[in-house]
Amino acid sequence: LSRAATLKRFWNLRKEIESFMINKQQNVAYLSDNDWLNDIAYLTDITQHLSDLNVKLQGKNQLVNKMFEHICSFENKLQLFQTQLNKKTLTHFPSLAVRKAEMQDLDCSKYAESVGRLCAEFTSRFSDFRKCETEFKLFSQPFGMKPEDSSDCYQMELIDLQSDMDLRRA
Repeated sequence: LSRAATLKRFWNLRKEIESFMINKQQNVAYLSDNDWLNDIAYLTDITQHLSDLNVKLQGKNQLVNKMFEHICSFENKLQLFQTQLNKKTLTHFPSLAVRKAEMQDLDCSKYAESVGRLCAEFTSRFSDFRKCETEFKLFSQPFGMKPEDSSDCYQMELIDLQSDMDLRRA
C-alpha cells in the first residue's frame, strides 16, 4: 500500500525533486528522460490500481466468494485497461495522461503488453478459485442456481432449500 502512495507522491513532486537535486549538484538526467518518466507514470497508475484491489481483499469477516468477486472484477478491469491502452485512451491512467499531454505522441503499446502479462498472471494465480466458482455461486446465490448445475452432493439439499417458502421470504 505504501508503494503506491510513495510512487504517487514522487510523481506529484518530480519537478520539485529535480530542482532540489540540481541545487545539490546531483546528476538527475533521468528526470528528463521521456522513456523513464513514461515508465514511472505507468507504474504510478498501475500500482494504485493494485493497491485499491489490495485494500478490498483485506479486513476481517471477508467471505471467499466476495474476495473472488473482487479478483474477477479486477481481471475485467485489466482487460479494459489493455484495450484502452492499445487505443491510447488513458482515462484510468491519470499520470500517464499527463505524460501524453506533455509529449503529444506517447507509445502505449508496451504498457498494454504489461497489463496483458499482469492479466495472464492473475488468471494463472487464481485458477484454483475458478475451480470453486460453482460452489461460490451456490453459497452466495442459492435461489438463483439450477440444481443440475451444482455438484451432485448438493443437488437434493438445494432443491429442498429452494422449495422452502419461509427461506424465500427471508
